[in-house]
Amino acid sequence: MGFVMNTIPEFVGSVAEKLKLIPAKDSTRVMKFPYTTTAQIGLFPYRFYWKNQWLTRYWIYGIIITFPIINAIDKLSNTPENKKKWKEIRAKQFEGHH
Repeated sequence: MGFVMNTIPEFVGSVAEKLKLIPAKDSTRVMKFPYTTTAQIGLFPYRFYWKNQWLTRYWIYGIIITFPIINAIDKLSNTPENKKKWKEIRAKQFEGHH
């Protein structure tokens, strides 16, 4: 787990630097306070939160772990056969309500 916690921020940081997503700190154009939403997202201290807040890490891990499960449930529940079945069930429920 320690390997993952150290490599993910480094990987994201290196990609962000290569894509020039992190603003230059020595530039005079860096805002003293980021007023716009884009500036707030760009200047947010992601690395600090990843290293010092357990909830941030476990939230991301939870999303990654549960995504395949939720995706499988979604695929099973949205099949044409299942939709037809539930349409028939609802038609029977509301038969006498007209």
